[in-house]
Amino acid sequence: MSGESARSLAKGSAPPGPVPEGLIRVYSMRFCPFAQRTRLVLKAKGIEWRVTEDCQILDYQNTTFFGGDHISMIDYLLWPWFERLDVYGIADCVNHTPTLRLWIAAMKQDPTVCALLIDKNIFLGFLNLYFQNNPNAFDFGLIC
Repeated sequence: MSGESARSLAKGSAPPGPVPEGLIRVYSMRFCPFAQRTRLVLKAKGIEWRVTEDCQILDYQNTTFFGGDHISMIDYLLWPWFERLDVYGIADCVNHTPTLRLWIAAMKQDPTVCALLIDKNIFLGFLNLYFQNNPNAFDFGLIC
């Protein structure tokens, strides 16, 4: 299936299989603005692609991380959005996805992730100033 109408993988779905020659596989979620940018450029350039929705990949693969049994670049790429769920007050949006919750817990154990976690209160302070158009927002929480 080309373009934006692919369905997400679910438990028991057939694996996506190899990408036919001449196509690009885009791992996406149709509401993700960053994946949408990729799809827009591919469409504008007339490049054929096939979408595989990534919301169910962990269930399908039966692994802890998106790249397998160990953290990989895809996990680090996705992590910042999940780190911010609580800050934006939408952490409960993953309540119905036990495998994703396990991934989040595993990511919070990673030394690299732990070293760069942003304290929720500091992030909220930043957002408060940012939405007030305060130029000090970007330095909020820094100790000088």
